[in-house]
Amino acid sequence: MVTKKKQKKGISLIVLVITIIIMIILAGAIILALNNSGIIGRATEATDKSDKATLKEAVNIAYGEWTLARQLDGETRSADEYVKEKLKDQGFSDEDLGLIYVDDSGKISTATVQKDLQYQI
Repeated sequence: MVTKKKQKKGISLIVLVITIIIMIILAGAIILALNNSGIIGRATEATDKSDKATLKEAVNIAYGEWTLARQLDGETRSADEYVKEKLKDQGFSDEDLGLIYVDDSGKISTATVQKDLQYQI
């Protein structure tokens, strides 16, 4: 008795290509939906606010250290020089420090964090 073997048919190349194209279209639609809802923009704003708060806190701490060093150790540098040196030691970039000015009374003028956004801190 002769038996026929059933041929197993695998997935064709055409079906595979069509599936990949559909996945690409869906991924594009999801990316557009995220951009239109503003999630990425809000995340960028939140990052900028966080950077601003971190910088402000670091400036305030460094200014406090300067005040203490001036009273106890006779620190002769200005508050601005001392604060910028401390912040540079902490890893802040020259771009972050470029527009910061701290006078000897502790007033912080302006700061720039990312994308040349200027704001009062």
